[in-house]
Amino acid sequence: MQELFHTRYTLFKNCYLHRAGKAVEYMITDAMVEANTVWDRRLSNAIQSPEEYCKLSDAVVQEIEFSSEPAMAKAQAILKDLRRRILYKFVDEFIIPSELAARLPKITPVDITTMNQSSDVQLQEDDVIVHDHKLNYGNNDRDPLATTHFYREGEDSSFLINRSKVSYILPAQYEERVVRVYSRRQGEPLGMFAPPPPPAPTPRIPSCPTPLAPLQIP
Repeated sequence: MQELFHTRYTLFKNCYLHRAGKAVEYMITDAMVEANTVWDRRLSNAIQSPEEYCKLSDAVVQEIEFSSEPAMAKAQAILKDLRRRILYKFVDEFIIPSELAARLPKITPVDITTMNQSSDVQLQEDDVIVHDHKLNYGNNDRDPLATTHFYREGEDSSFLINRSKVSYILPAQYEERVVRVYSRRQGEPLGMFAPPPPPAPTPRIPSCPTPLAPLQIP
């Protein structure tokens, strides 16, 4: 059971919430939001009708791409970048220490843009995406085995398993809070996250030529 909960955590961390997969998800979401405005909220209103909701398949993406409406240009540009794998730029991530995770408010794009200290980069709130999320073993910050009831064959009463009977090598905490920052401006650095300029090349001192050996006259 312990391995089951650990595998769940690992799959979320490495697969379901992979940074490239999330970038694709954000791009599709942005394209849908733009198309929803052009279509007079047809997509968002579909949840009110089961018949219309069932029509929301992958074909919606192709409908956006093949649309001849000029107002659909922004959504089409996003999907074109997605097809060419020009994804939203992953900037950085930070694991918040456990003693701050519960007290620190949710990080927003405004928090990122106001921290920009670069005069060369002007950031807008829409330029930044913040993914502030938690990863755990399925029971928030508690040990899932502490509330997992087991049964013996032929008995109706349940029992709990003590940690010492599972393993002495168990996590000290069961939840972590991770903050990721993405940029919608592909290929452009984001202010405080911009890489430092490369160091100036060290001047090379030319080596002295090797003196010629004296001419030997027989």
